[in-house]
Amino acid sequence: MGDVKGSDEKQTKITASAVRPVSTTLDNAITKLIGSLIAENMLPISIVELTAFLELIGFLEPRYKVPRRAMTAILHTMKEDLHTQVQNDLAANKLTKIALITDIWTSLTNETYVSVTGSYITDD
Repeated sequence: MGDVKGSDEKQTKITASAVRPVSTTLDNAITKLIGSLIAENMLPISIVELTAFLELIGFLEPRYKVPRRAMTAILHTMKEDLHTQVQNDLAANKLTKIALITDIWTSLTNETYVSVTGSYITDD
């Protein structure tokens, strides 16, 4: 049996042990914020592939893994959730009048865009 006092073996440091993954709640919150950043600022989905973006997320929360390949599906789910929310809001308020505004334009790169904005007033 080896002598414990003279042993060169050291106890493993707590920092060397496996890092616990981000909690599901925090993971979902960060993912939703990234999706909102992309959607609200009309950024390309490929932003989650950029080295600088990954470094920023890694600095802020090293345990978080950016869902690089799944971001399209995440944004689609967010769109469906928003669609359902708007439908529910419209149905709950029993709106009889909605003002629609449209705009059509072409970008400098010859891409055509159409926007539709709906406005309504509720009792609130």
